[in-house]
Amino acid sequence: MGKTIKKMPIPAPDTASEPGDPGPGALANTDAASSLPLLVSLVRAMRDCCQRQEKEICRKLSLTPSELACLLAIQERDHKFSVHEVAKLMGLSQSRASRVIDSLACDGLLHRQTADSDRRTQLLALTPAGLKKWYAARKLMIECEQKVLASLTPQKSREMEELLKTLLKAWPGNNS
Repeated sequence: MGKTIKKMPIPAPDTASEPGDPGPGALANTDAASSLPLLVSLVRAMRDCCQRQEKEICRKLSLTPSELACLLAIQERDHKFSVHEVAKLMGLSQSRASRVIDSLACDGLLHRQTADSDRRTQLLALTPAGLKKWYAARKLMIECEQKVLASLTPQKSREMEELLKTLLKAWPGNNS
């Protein structure tokens, strides 16, 4: 029989129960359905939509999400990458990144070349087949974005882009 988890009540907006608690009115800008701050709820909902779209792109291209992320990470830069650099870009351990790279190389989507400067380092680049997959993924992403933006006027689209850039820049923990 499963363990029951007791839900803790959310303090009323006018009570500050912890040191550093924002206090009165802090929960005023929340999504009533989730009790999360509104912006966090919206970002999570957008993330979920993007993840569903990414899964669909992966299904259409016969790639895993990690393989797609690897193709995108490598092609978005203008030089060859080491396994270590790809792992760092993707936020994966080097061993997990190596498995993703092995899979892409076995499928003929990625070319490995030994670095002249360090024989222990492999440099990675997309093959013509890998570029074809990258272009197909990019096309599907553009189509998705165009469907979303079609609901906005050109002015609203520009405003939304500027607001998202501003929020991303201001978001705590963002290092980009």
